[in-house]
Amino acid sequence: RFCVVERMFDDDYKVDSRFLASPHMLQQRFLFAGMVNFALSPFIIVFLTIFFSLKNAQRFHADPRTLSTRSWSLEAKYLFRRYNELPHCFQRRLNKAAPWAEKYVQQFQSPLLSIIARFVSFMCSSMLAVLIAIWLLNEQMMKVDFYFFGIHRNLYWYMGVVAMSLGAARSF
Repeated sequence: RFCVVERMFDDDYKVDSRFLASPHMLQQRFLFAGMVNFALSPFIIVFLTIFFSLKNAQRFHADPRTLSTRSWSLEAKYLFRRYNELPHCFQRRLNKAAPWAEKYVQQFQSPLLSIIARFVSFMCSSMLAVLIAIWLLNEQMMKVDFYFFGIHRNLYWYMGVVAMSLGAARSF
């Protein structure tokens, strides 16, 4: 609208002769609008991401399956379909089978989740080993307050947090 419509018509709502005579001005307005969009795009992306997540947070929390699009493969549909079955009947049977298929798939852990859990477990166990070594060498060092990641606590507190994280990671 800024680039074309506002400059296209005069006060009598007729096409302005200056608009038709100067395509270079239109090109400059498009270039200016493109530069403004490019300069504001990081802020727009952040805003849209926050808006989307806040708008759909309750739905994602109530039903996490909405984040992924699990569907039947073509081979599964071919094997599952009966001879001369009508499409609406077939879709009804697929919808009835979906909860049972979901329960079956939930029996198995995600490979990506298990890799991440093993990594977190490794990092937490190594940090816990260092904290235990510090505790065995000098117990007074454990009572000194340290400032890590914006938190001002002693090493006993950090040892407890790392141990809880290790236990949580090993549950996967």
